[in-house]
Parts: sequence; C-alpha cells; structure tokens
Amino acid sequence: MKFSATIRRTFLAISLVAAALTIGCSSSDENAKLPVFNMGENIPIDRLIYVVTQATWHDRIGESLSAKLPQSRYLAVELQVTNSGAEPKTIPPLRLLGAGDQVFTEETSVGGMRDWLGMLRTVRPGAPVQGKVIFDVPRAPYRLRIAESEFDPDGPGVLVEIPPAFGEPESPLPVQ
Repeated sequence: MKFSATIRRTFLAISLVAAALTIGCSSSDENAKLPVFNMGENIPIDRLIYVVTQATWHDRIGESLSAKLPQSRYLAVELQVTNSGAEPKTIPPLRLLGAGDQVFTEETSVGGMRDWLGMLRTVRPGAPVQGKVIFDVPRAPYRLRIAESEFDPDGPGVLVEIPPAFGEPESPLPVQ
C-alpha cells in the first residue's frame, strides 16, 4: 500500500507541474514562434503584403487647445498594404508587443488625423493602401504583431521589429 501511495503522490506532483506549465504558456510563447521581419521588408501574410515603412514618436495629435494628449507617447506606425489576391481582404487589428508580455492595442479615437488607416480597412486587389496606425505607449523597442486573420488575433501571423528611436524629435501628428 505504501508503494501505491508514493506512486499516487508522484503522479499528482507531475500532473500539477504539467498543469502549471500549461497554464504558464501564454500567447507570448506563441509569439516567440512567429517569424520576425524588419521595417522595410515585404511581409506576405495570406494574400496581403505588408511593408512597415516608418515609425515616429509624437507628443500629441493636432495643435493648440484641440490637441489630443497621450498617456505616454504616440507611436505612429506607417505601413503600406497590397492585396495580391482576387477578392477584397480586410486588414486585421494590429497590436504592439512590449517587454514583460505587455500587449498594446491600436488607438481608436484619432479620427480626423491625416493618413490614419482607420478601424475598418479593406484592401481591394491591385489597389495598395497606405496609412498610419497609432499606439499610446512609453518609448521602448516593440514588435508589431500582424495576425493572419481579423477573427483570430492570437493565431498565425508575424512580428515586425520597431526600434525605439531615442533622441528623435517629437512633433504633433497633423489633423485634417
């Protein structure tokens, strides 16, 4: 009987460790497996081809009294997206991944900003779309996560390195 209790305790301990490891596996583990690209590279995902052309830091959106201020800083990521397929395709929401498993979503209340891609973005075949997505984040290096599907933001996708660009002068993001 004692041998049986020892086996049960060992099995229970192994099961608890396995459960803890499974629970500890988060989307950051999945993100670590994604291919990583640099800014300026062609990034094919499904039938869309992304090129992240620029990332700039800003201290506000707009000028004077009507300016919108961030909690930290605005990071404007400019990209071009081309649809190589035969049917219109939607650009999924983009996210920034920071240190310590931080995930930042796009700012949605930047209407009126010049060159903003908006929230509902469809790319027609042969008609590239170019614009900016905005994040309110502290200055740091990030990875832009581009998902393959707008319905599964944690599913297959890629990462794009966004350098911190310390020392770059800040300016307001222009509005229309």
